Order: sequence, then structure tokens, then C-alpha cells
Amino acid sequence: MRTTLLRNSATPLHTQITKALRLQIKRNELKAGENFPSERELAERYGVSRMTVRQALRHLRQENLIYHERGVGTFVTNRKLDVHTRNLSGFSEEMASLGLVPSSRVLQLKRKCSSQLICRRKFARNSTKLI
Repeated sequence: MRTTLLRNSATPLHTQITKALRLQIKRNELKAGENFPSERELAERYGVSRMTVRQALRHLRQENLIYHERGVGTFVTNRKLDVHTRNLSGFSEEMASLGLVPSSRVLQLKRKCSSQLICRRKFARNSTKLI
């Protein structure tokens, strides 16, 4: 399958390939830890030289979207959460901004009688069941 590039565009071919591959990674079409297509496969897919593909892959490596293991291959990097302390936001907002779906789950649920310390502080009666 050959993917079309805009050959008459002012945007270089390697940049167009970088953008297309970045989008595939973001959409999870190329999943973290999976084998990334080889230079030869990508060159055939896009109808360009391996040198052009190599430039695109170098950009993806610089962005830490992929990594290469000599003699093994190239892989999609596991996404790391990059939290900026200047713009603090809630967990759900942060995950949504990264294109992830926030969720939570209850790991354990127990009913216990309230302790004397809580009773002394008048938060609950001694016999009150707390969760």
C-alpha cells in the first residue's frame, strides 16, 4: 500500500512523513513497544528513498517517539506523562489533553467502626460505620 505525499508542496517530504508517522503513533495505530516498520518498508510505502525515511525517523527519535536497538529493530516508545508545574490542572483534564481517557477504580472497600480519635473530634459517633 502506497501512501500519497504532496510532492509539489513547500513542506519537505521527510517532514510530511514525520507528521504522518507522529499522527499514527498519537492515534495508537502504531502502539508502544511494537516493532516499527523498517526503513525499506517505509520507503516503499511512501515512494521515497531510504535517506528521506531516515531523516523522518531521526526526527521521531529526537522527539522520543521511537527508539532503535541495534540488531533488533526500531520500536514505538512508551508514552511518558510530562506534567508541567506552571499550568497545574486536574488529573482528568491532564489526561484528556494528552488524548487519554481518564478513569479510576476502587481497589478495596471496607466498613470499619469509627475510631475514638474521630469521635473525640465530633466527626462521628463511636458506633458509626465508616467507609
